[in-house]
Amino acid sequence: PHRLAAHRPARAMEASMSRSQLLSAPLQAVDALFDAWMAQHGPIPVREWGEREHFIKALGLEDEQAFAQIPCLNDQAVADSVAPFSLVRYRAMVQDIFEPEIFTACFEERDAGTTAAPKAPRLLNTKYREILEAAPGRELRCLNSDDGEVTSDGFGQRG
Repeated sequence: PHRLAAHRPARAMEASMSRSQLLSAPLQAVDALFDAWMAQHGPIPVREWGEREHFIKALGLEDEQAFAQIPCLNDQAVADSVAPFSLVRYRAMVQDIFEPEIFTACFEERDAGTTAAPKAPRLLNTKYREILEAAPGRELRCLNSDDGEVTSDGFGQRG
């Protein structure tokens, strides 16, 4: 088993992000919170690591006026007018599906064998992403797998 390294100073980033930064780059905060949880609890992925509570508290989302300040896609003539990867609201009907969605929740990012100075593997979470790309010179592998096959430890569930 590999020891998974945190990829950024989580607590410093979490504490230093302003409201506008949380709105414009929410995935940085999600990654920092995930890293902090992993550093404290070990390399076992979980469904929740405090990200929801952090955003509610940091953005004051219990207050309706604060919630309304998050840009709403329904109010935009063109979705492209909202910055990519920013936090948005969207009002829509969610159809109940009879089965929950199963997805690969975590990947391990490790050296692709092309770097002279190897870096420790790190765990990346996909919970709020459609696309996950490895850093240059690195590759993504399914969690706890030497051959890249998905194992039960790497699954998450929505619904």
